Amino acid sequence: MKLLDRLFGGRAARGAAKDDDAVARAIIDRVVGATDKRLKLVPGYERTLRAPALATLEYLRGLIRALPGPVDMSAGAWRDDRRLRALFARPDDIAAAFSGDASVQRCLAGSPAPHCFALLGLERSKRQVFAPALVGGAVQAEVAREVVSFGKPRVLAPGVEETAIRVEIGKLAVDYLARLALAQMTADQDQKRELEQERALLRMRLQLAERSQRGLASGLADAPESAALPQDRAALARELRDNEQALAKLAPTELMTRFLEILRDTLAEPAAHIRVEPCVLAVDDMNFLVTDAERAAGAAAFDLDLRELWLDTRGPWTALVGRFPRDELRPAEDAVANAERYLQV
Repeated sequence: MKLLDRLFGGRAARGAAKDDDAVARAIIDRVVGATDKRLKLVPGYERTLRAPALATLEYLRGLIRALPGPVDMSAGAWRDDRRLRALFARPDDIAAAFSGDASVQRCLAGSPAPHCFALLGLERSKRQVFAPALVGGAVQAEVAREVVSFGKPRVLAPGVEETAIRVEIGKLAVDYLARLALAQMTADQDQKRELEQERALLRMRLQLAERSQRGLASGLADAPESAALPQDRAALARELRDNEQALAKLAPTELMTRFLEILRDTLAEPAAHIRVEPCVLAVDDMNFLVTDAERAAGAAAFDLDLRELWLDTRGPWTALVGRFPRDELRPAEDAVANAERYLQV
């Protein structure tokens, strides 16, 4: 993985590598190892994945560069940095987020470094509340306003060097794309089984409709509900044909060949699955969103400049590379000891 380390770390452009084949092979080896090694049995699998792998690499390098930081995550920085005060209600919340992560504890326990770097992600949400607001130059009570909040902090890929953690973020992104392809393959197989069951049901319904045409039911006033008119039979036949065509598309080739196609398509379009987008929010000291009209009327506001991470339709997470000081690390909580103290109360 040394080649990926250089490229994701930004110390070398792709063209500086000996050749694109080596670059592509490093990514291909990673995604194949993370999914199904039987892909190697498909003739030409490396050739199929070469261009998509290079497309993924170029995209992820830009995505990694777009992550802001390193941002000082100390208590002192919280007092001086308006952005941190918007993200965390108290400086203690920063220490709790990092100290509560076992990987941060292991990182600092295994190194004498004065701090650790990590990717920090916080879920952003908005809710409407009634609160005082400046309206038409006067303060009014009980005005519907939106407040933004950031919660559920997650710490990923901690390390004692910033470059190393950005490298790790790139690798995690490659792994995420590989798992997406695997999930799609699993969904295809599940859909195939469902379609096979549906096809059997449709055939039975069609047979019932055809029998009802030849039998007595269609000529009797008290014909059962299963009797079908000619247009109903035609609709059933069309539905059956559509079902069989969909089933054929899911299984045109062997399993691994189909999986290779899914993996190729996923790597070729990484922006469809993972992205970092800029987000600027005008907020006041209480994290209420300030509208342009309120600002024009004299309301105080701060432009909160963020980068938000999206995974497909999931998100957004406010993302940044943070630098957390060792001297603010709290001892790891002992869950067993805490449980024992609780039981003794």
